[in-house]
Amino acid sequence: EISQNSLIGNLSDGILVEDKGRGVISENELRGNACGVSVESEAHPELMRNTITGSTTAGVEVRKGAGGLVKDNTISENATGIFSHGQGASTVFEGNILESNNYAVRCSKPQGVQGKQSNVTLRENSIFSSAVVNVLIENGGHITLIENEIASAPVGVLCKTSCFGLLRKNRIHDHPEVNVRVITDANPTFEQNTIDGSKVGIEVTDCGRGTFLGNIMKTNDV
Repeated sequence: EISQNSLIGNLSDGILVEDKGRGVISENELRGNACGVSVESEAHPELMRNTITGSTTAGVEVRKGAGGLVKDNTISENATGIFSHGQGASTVFEGNILESNNYAVRCSKPQGVQGKQSNVTLRENSIFSSAVVNVLIENGGHITLIENEIASAPVGVLCKTSCFGLLRKNRIHDHPEVNVRVITDANPTFEQNTIDGSKVGIEVTDCGRGTFLGNIMKTNDV
């Protein structure tokens, strides 16, 4: 167990969990590290009630078969709040607050990476006030978002460059530019979301496509 520590200003990871590592990481302060917590190589830890701020790459990074549970953390003011990339990750993020990051959530599969695609799941998180985009899915990435609140960034959800993903029963609202943008061969599925309070509710352009089923779109300009 790693609990009630302050990990500040490290040039690499505040905490690295790898090689099938497990255990509980709880109630720590991770501030100003290159990466707050990195999980890889089939590690399956539990991250609970930590505060992760000011990371120059990501608050929490998952890749290379990472699993585990990330629950009830505050992840704020990082370059990226949650970064899922590589292959095979299956981490579950639940009940976290992601606030005032450049990108709250970023999911990609780097070019040339082979193997099982990641399918990280985010459920019942509060995702808001990112500087650029709240949720970015790109480069063949795949992610599942269920019952999250996503609000108050220039762009709510951006799907691009042949990505996939399932977004179900989220509320996506109050993004001044666009709530949902799908471009460049992205092919996500949006089901039963409430999408409201933006200049544009859903924008599909530049060879984007997808499945949109049973969503409620209201009080958008377009």
